[in-house]
Amino acid sequence: MNSEFNFALLAVLVGFFVAAFLAPWDSYFLGNFLYYWGSQLAVVGVSLIFKPRPIVLAGIATSLVIYLGAFGLWVHSLPARDAMVWLYYFLSLPGALGGAVVSTFVFPHKSSATASVAGLSTIAIVWAGAIMFLWLY
Repeated sequence: MNSEFNFALLAVLVGFFVAAFLAPWDSYFLGNFLYYWGSQLAVVGVSLIFKPRPIVLAGIATSLVIYLGAFGLWVHSLPARDAMVWLYYFLSLPGALGGAVVSTFVFPHKSSATASVAGLSTIAIVWAGAIMFLWLY
């Protein structure tokens, strides 16, 4: 296995733990956990259709983990949490998916870009897609 694949696997595993950490540990844990992590896996899964470099997958998964963590911190910092605020997270995911798909075309499998350039640029592109889509609402 190469290091790009290891980064991708690590990013997906970190997403698992962040989703588990953010999901309330009560009778709704499984539903909330699947909502948080399942949405990330859906974006990564659709991106796999385009057969990206593993480092692009790592960038996609990392950006989604950072986005989920930042959104979770923001929600938990609100004085009065509204359950509907997570709808914004869900509605921004099509933008993240768009950014992920764009990244797969910008950095194809035989791209000459270094792994760090491809990975960090993918993080920025996915975040830009999510934020632009969120801005539309």
